[in-house]
Amino acid sequence: MSPDRLHSRAWSLVCGSGALVALAVLVVGVPLGLAATVGWPLPHHVPTAAGLRTLEFKAVRSAFIEAVAAATERSRQLGR
Repeated sequence: MSPDRLHSRAWSLVCGSGALVALAVLVVGVPLGLAATVGWPLPHHVPTAAGLRTLEFKAVRSAFIEAVAAATERSRQLGR
């Protein structure tokens, strides 16, 4: 192999290794860092069916209330 070609291959390996390390930091490091500083985002146990139904109704109810409040405010802004 010529020196230029050897240098090019070595540079490609260095760049590829750096990209792999950067990807590993993003895929593993960022979630672990967030979990350590903010808290674990996933539930610690599997929710029950009753818990899921309660969550569903609460989410729908709060989304509906937010939509009505936003529509009321928008109507006020438009002067209707």
